[in-house]
Amino acid sequence: MPMNLQSNTIFINGAIYTVNQKNPWAHAIVIDHDMIRYVGTTKEAFRYKKRNSEIVDLNGSFVMPGIIDAHTHIAMASVLLNEGVNLLEVKGKSAILNEIKRYADSHSDASVITGFGFYPYTFGPNGPSASQLDSVISNRPVFLISNNGHSAWVNSKALSILKINKETPDPQPGIHYYVRDDEGNPTGFLVEGCAFWPHLAKMGIGSKASFYGSLKEYLPKLSAQGITALFDAGAPAVETYSFEALRQLEKESALPLRYFGSHFILSAQDAKDAAKTFIRYQKKYNTSLFTLSSVKFSNDNSDDDHFAMQFDDRELKPYFLTLMRHNLDVMVHTSADESVHSALDAIEYAKNHAKHTHSRFTLAHVNMVRDSDFKRFKDLGVIANIQPFNAQGDGYYNYRYMLYGDKWENKLARYNTFFKHGAIVSSSSDFPACNNDLDQCSPLHGMQMGITRQKVSSFIDTSILPDPNERLNIEQMIRAYTINAAFQLHREKEIGSLEIGKKADLVVLDRNPFKTNAKELHKIQVVKTMMNGKIVYEKSI
Repeated sequence: MPMNLQSNTIFINGAIYTVNQKNPWAHAIVIDHDMIRYVGTTKEAFRYKKRNSEIVDLNGSFVMPGIIDAHTHIAMASVLLNEGVNLLEVKGKSAILNEIKRYADSHSDASVITGFGFYPYTFGPNGPSASQLDSVISNRPVFLISNNGHSAWVNSKALSILKINKETPDPQPGIHYYVRDDEGNPTGFLVEGCAFWPHLAKMGIGSKASFYGSLKEYLPKLSAQGITALFDAGAPAVETYSFEALRQLEKESALPLRYFGSHFILSAQDAKDAAKTFIRYQKKYNTSLFTLSSVKFSNDNSDDDHFAMQFDDRELKPYFLTLMRHNLDVMVHTSADESVHSALDAIEYAKNHAKHTHSRFTLAHVNMVRDSDFKRFKDLGVIANIQPFNAQGDGYYNYRYMLYGDKWENKLARYNTFFKHGAIVSSSSDFPACNNDLDQCSPLHGMQMGITRQKVSSFIDTSILPDPNERLNIEQMIRAYTINAAFQLHREKEIGSLEIGKKADLVVLDRNPFKTNAKELHKIQVVKTMMNGKIVYEKSI
């Protein structure tokens, strides 16, 4: 529950990094209700002192704008992890199956076993099978989502309930499909969104009550990471239940951050109806702290599934044009270069035919970008949304990148090249696809990985993902998590920096990241988080 400060609060004697390029540093900040009244010197701040003002002496503590996670899936993740088995840290076939059995045995009252985090190709090139799940639980349906959210694993009971059999057509053959055996029978491995997300409701996963309870538990954990705003890039097929839960949380004053949601496109029909559906959602669900912000396309598969694209640029062009004509913002999942290039082509086409649009387009992941396309981000005003965990050496992605061919050697996750070309870069966790538990996917972990291009480790000096020249600096990382993320959300005039007239969203840290060794950034502790002029988190002493 947010804790009220006095209506007038004066923070003094701080190292306040404003992210305002004209006045980047200050010693004091004055908060009136939910707004910033003054930023500057301690002496001048006292001019705003009222009879009932509260004076907070920061004693040199570091203050920065509230952090914005510009791409997460916290709603869906909170349900899958709060009400299911967490497999993120479980490695190997036997260990995964044993953990599923242990969880099922200890949750005998659960009508369906769900969860998140298995790596599918642990089970071989064709992924896991229903028969493997049947060996540990066959009397109840099992429906698990993989570690990157691009596939699902179900047992025979679930296949029967969902009526997925030999005669069931693939949603989009070769792109969104059911893996089959030599006789054409589905094996229980469902690849890409259209093959599994639409089945959640029938399996009883993702109700309003589930989202309400899970988000109520998880969102305060984000406040403890200094996050004051986030963009949820989708709870596909059950998104409206999450919207209803978020409205209820705000009604109860239990929403501790600004929550920007999305309408997730699963099919061609969804894409055709996107503008109409999105506007209807905005009218029905938008509140003060919960806002439908963007339409989300997931336009290419994961690297495991050869980056197959759902829509090519010819198909994207009319979708994007319609959305631009309605001034709606769009995020597109684009991991591989072909997907990035096609999206840029479609955006360029749409902009040429909707010249006065206010739409902003964001391409997410952008791990593989052609040399000639970096400049287009700046020219077209497209935001590059990065996830620094993709750039860590000695990790999962380091080895996956070896499969991409010699032409991508030293050319993966080229974050600094975006900055050099003047593109706007926002940063994010993509939780839970960061392949770690929430506390390991914090913004401070992200900043460290973006700067070092190494795995976070307290004990060893891990290898760097080439090219080391793509490492960012702390100023770039903070901008990516604050003002640039606010720009992505179309809210840079309200949040993202500490300036007079903006909302009072800020975070107090126990160390100055500008003076902290980059490999120690993940150890920095959040002392206080303020959102809308209210303290929503305070570290226990």
